[in-house]
Amino acid sequence: MKVNNEINKPLEYSGAYYEEIGDFLKENYLEYEFTNGTLQEVDFLVKALNIPEKSRILDIGCGPGRHSLELARSGFHSVGVDISAEFIKYASQVAANEKIEADFYVADARNLQFNKEFDGAICLCEGAFGLVGGVDEHRKVLKSVYNALRPNSLLVLTVINALHVARNITDETIFDIYTCTKVDKETIISLKAKRKK
Repeated sequence: MKVNNEINKPLEYSGAYYEEIGDFLKENYLEYEFTNGTLQEVDFLVKALNIPEKSRILDIGCGPGRHSLELARSGFHSVGVDISAEFIKYASQVAANEKIEADFYVADARNLQFNKEFDGAICLCEGAFGLVGGVDEHRKVLKSVYNALRPNSLLVLTVINALHVARNITDETIFDIYTCTKVDKETIISLKAKRKK
């Protein structure tokens, strides 16, 4: 393990790397095992948000739209945003094919242009939050979401468990003790079996 020893100076990164990953993976992202629980996750979200059908729900960092699409199938009007144009293209095509109320936009979660338009929001599986760089960048995400929500609306947000991160450090990992941030190199495989590091 390589340690970032500069105390009070956390690792900084732009957060834009996920655009390249999403554009490379496209719908192959849906082959990851953690995406298999979408129906149960949406059932939980519907109960947690406790809002009526036809309500507008914002999905921040929606990826290929798995939650947004399922929420739309459940009677909500979902709007998904993601930095990856290929993820948005895929999700938009599925929504159009199924004729469901789901809209998708290429957008950076730090600079959303919505104003009090949504009855609830979700940011799951590190959909932007946790992936955009330093503390100030994450504050921008939260401010953008706050501005997009109507008063008294809820945000359901998931974050990575720091203990899980610490337990899964390898010799090649760069780990920042101050922020519990780790940097790993991972090989991903596209639908056409192309590899990217």
